[in-house]
Amino acid sequence: MLFDKQEPLSGALTLYQAMARALKYNLDHRVKMMERAVSEGQSTIARFDLLPELMASAGYRGRDNFNASSSRSIQTGRQSLVTSTSQDRTRYLGDLVFRWNILDFGVSYFRAQQDGNKALIAEENRRKVSHNLMQDVRSAYWRAVGAQQMESVVRPVLEEARGALQNARAAQKEGLQAPLESLRYQKSLVEIVRKLEGVQEQLKLARSELMRLVNLPPGQEFTLAVPAGEQAFATPKLELPMAQMENLALQMRPELREEMYQTRIGTAEVHKAMLRLLPGVEVNIGGHYDSNSYLLNQHFGELGTQIAKNVFEILSAPQASATPKRRKPWRTPVAWPRTWPS
Repeated sequence: MLFDKQEPLSGALTLYQAMARALKYNLDHRVKMMERAVSEGQSTIARFDLLPELMASAGYRGRDNFNASSSRSIQTGRQSLVTSTSQDRTRYLGDLVFRWNILDFGVSYFRAQQDGNKALIAEENRRKVSHNLMQDVRSAYWRAVGAQQMESVVRPVLEEARGALQNARAAQKEGLQAPLESLRYQKSLVEIVRKLEGVQEQLKLARSELMRLVNLPPGQEFTLAVPAGEQAFATPKLELPMAQMENLALQMRPELREEMYQTRIGTAEVHKAMLRLLPGVEVNIGGHYDSNSYLLNQHFGELGTQIAKNVFEILSAPQASATPKRRKPWRTPVAWPRTWPS
């Protein structure tokens, strides 16, 4: 499943093709993209918590006998009313209630802001992974190009060194050379073989690393396009002045932007804690239906309001008020925008 629905590799792989395939197929980058999608979905769901509640319900109630009762005089203790009922044995009920809690709306508002900042943090993590991925692909690509160019050079030299080592051992056995001189010569050949094998191993690892970054199936054969001319290896020139590059780095660096969003999340958490100290105001507006035949009005509307507060939560007010807001981790002359681009 890791390699399904991938565009097949045709021809020699260029540097820009390797970068494009890494951004599209690299597993780490795909995971960060999915994490960003999940965070954006949670942020969208959090916005629905700002809406009031509109509860609709319908039901049926039945009894095996009548809901009958009588009354008794408090002064004389004697029954003052014969047993009677004002309710049918079976009833159909229906309710449509609009409920809005102002305190919950405020808390949901700051929670939605926090989820939105978390989605932006997930995007910055994706950007950071993509930046590191481009650097790794560029490094692995040029090392793999070097491996491809040196493979035809290292292999014959390695075979020649191994052959010379075998001849030296054969000459030692036949006594054609002094033992000490023969051992020194063999030692130098062993060191050459070891170094060449190390170079060959590093060259193979460079190709394997490039295959992992661009998510090619294991064992797939491919060739790398070797750029021709001096322009391919020319160092790019930056025309921006140093002050502008510093400002761009401070504004666009993923780590700094992530810290900025974390500061917003901490500030919203303080606002939520302060808001919870206020009493909750709830407004209820509803329409009801009851099929009870004894009722004069089977359809009726209802309006109510309520203020509620847990008195013991007031004890935490001094601590919530004294909680400092998180300070900015840097101070620069850059004018930070109020809203970051998506």
